[in-house]
Amino acid sequence: MSKNDRISDNLYVYQNNFFSEPKHCGQILLYQLGEQICTEGSEITPHKQVCYELTYILAGSGIVQTNGTMIPVSQSDCVLSFPSDRHAIYASPNESMRFAFAGFGPGEGETVRTLLERLQEMFYQTDQRKTRIAQMEDHFFEIFSELNELETFGPQMIGLKICQLLIEFIRNCAPPATEAYRQKITHSSMLAYQIQNYIANHIYDLKNLSELSEIFHYDYQYIAKCFKAVTGMTLNRFYGNKKIQLARRLLEQNLSITEISEKLGYSSIHVFTRSFKNGTGITPSDYKNQWNKKKK
Repeated sequence: MSKNDRISDNLYVYQNNFFSEPKHCGQILLYQLGEQICTEGSEITPHKQVCYELTYILAGSGIVQTNGTMIPVSQSDCVLSFPSDRHAIYASPNESMRFAFAGFGPGEGETVRTLLERLQEMFYQTDQRKTRIAQMEDHFFEIFSELNELETFGPQMIGLKICQLLIEFIRNCAPPATEAYRQKITHSSMLAYQIQNYIANHIYDLKNLSELSEIFHYDYQYIAKCFKAVTGMTLNRFYGNKKIQLARRLLEQNLSITEISEKLGYSSIHVFTRSFKNGTGITPSDYKNQWNKKKK
């Protein structure tokens, strides 16, 4: 939903909008959170999604429309919407529908981005993004409680619980694992872990990702495919993110941009600056200046 939805014959039981200033909740940016009742035959008219949204049906039945695809829903169904989706909700003509919703986007950090990338991969060819999860109602009300009770680390807990919702959604939609599939996943997971560990510990020594083929004795394309399947992230992106994380630490230690560019194996200061800005939103010089101001 968006903050400007036209709603007829509907009632918000609980509503929080943060569209003008999204709430930072750990690795999650929270745009909206609430619970709503659509009375018999009422609707939330079609609108463009501005964020990701989980809509969980607490009671009743109806239709969730996504990009023209009609998705029948009833109690315990959960529907995922992506940014820019054309989205609408219709209650059944003969019964009301009550649902909880959370609108969110990725903040800083890789966990949420990895989960969302995995969901994009799972559903990139379909708008039928629905699953049934009986226990999700409890998760939503725990999130509501965290927002209302203002406990210590409440925002961080909200972010973790939304991550839990996403993981539940992914697990519920994933195909059942055969024993052969489990063995394959176990091997791929171990290989991906070893690669992550190697890159983290040899970031200065590793000049090209193709070197991993010789180190792990597998074809590079196989390594890259396993890594993406397990982590939901390409090797290039993981490697780039690790270099940017280290670059930030080196900037905080007051190394020059030239020194950092050379230490991390960038072909030029220009390439380093562009990569750093793509990863953080600001240039290395701006980051260094901001860090020095914080220390004063």
